[in-house]
Amino acid sequence: MDRKQKQQVTRNVSQMSNWFRTILFSTTLVNAVGCFLLFPFGTLPKTLRAMVGFPEPENPLYLLLISTWIGLFGAAYLWLALRKSDNLMFFSFAPIGKLSFSGAIVYFFLQNQLGPLTLLAAMTDFILAILFYIYVIQQQLRPSKQHL
Repeated sequence: MDRKQKQQVTRNVSQMSNWFRTILFSTTLVNAVGCFLLFPFGTLPKTLRAMVGFPEPENPLYLLLISTWIGLFGAAYLWLALRKSDNLMFFSFAPIGKLSFSGAIVYFFLQNQLGPLTLLAAMTDFILAILFYIYVIQQQLRPSKQHL
């Protein structure tokens, strides 16, 4: 890694806003809850899904896959928050999953296939996705120290 690349990495690590780091920790918690809630094995997750209004799939493979992806993204959020790593590509891509989840929840709720508490999860992910994009736009508009 040459000197310019090291400066860029240092700039990225030191520029993460405290408010966005808090958002990453919050998103980690939201994903941990979602991962647990959708985990297909055990009576507690199944009971909680019923209370919230999520339907049970015929095959637990689908919940396992979704739960795994939610958990992996949660781990990535935590890792980036702990390192104060400013990965704008990831922060631009990750909200697509949150927005698609929110859209799916709203769609199936409007079809009377999900309970009203599921809208809380949809709203939470929607707000987090918007905050991610606000952060990415702020970072893109911020002048680089290299250009000053």
